Amino acid sequence: MNETPQKRLDHLIDQALRDFPLEPAPEGLKEAVMRRIGEPAPSPRFRISWVDLALSGILAVIIGFALDFLQNVLRSPYWMARLRVSVILFSQDIKLFLMHNQTSLQAGLLSAGTIFLLLAVLASIYWRYAAFSDKLPA
Repeated sequence: MNETPQKRLDHLIDQALRDFPLEPAPEGLKEAVMRRIGEPAPSPRFRISWVDLALSGILAVIIGFALDFLQNVLRSPYWMARLRVSVILFSQDIKLFLMHNQTSLQAGLLSAGTIFLLLAVLASIYWRYAAFSDKLPA
C-alpha cells in the first residue's frame, strides 16, 4: 500500500498519541485558562496608517485628472466629432461582419454551447463523486 508521506506522518502521530498517554495538566493551568475565557476580548482599535492616506490621496488625484481630461475632451468639438465618426465606423464594421459571417458565427456559438454543456456535465459528475467520497474541500 503506497501512502503519502503526510498520511504516514499523521498515522505515526496518531499511533504515538494512543500508545503514550499524556501527563495530566499542571495545577494552575485550568484556573488560568478559565480566567482568560471569562475576560472579554479587547475591542480592536480603528487606526489609519500613512499608507492608507497616501493611497487614497494618489487615487483621488488620478480620478480628478481623469475627470478633468474627460470634461475637456467632451467639451472640444474636434474630439467629439472624431468620437462620433469612430462610433459610426465601428458600428458599420460590426454590421458588415455580422452580415457576411452568419454561418461561421452560428457554428461558433454552437461549438461554444456544446463545450459549455460538456463542461457542465463533467462538473456535475465530479461534484457527485466528490460528495459521496468525502473529497470535498473543508
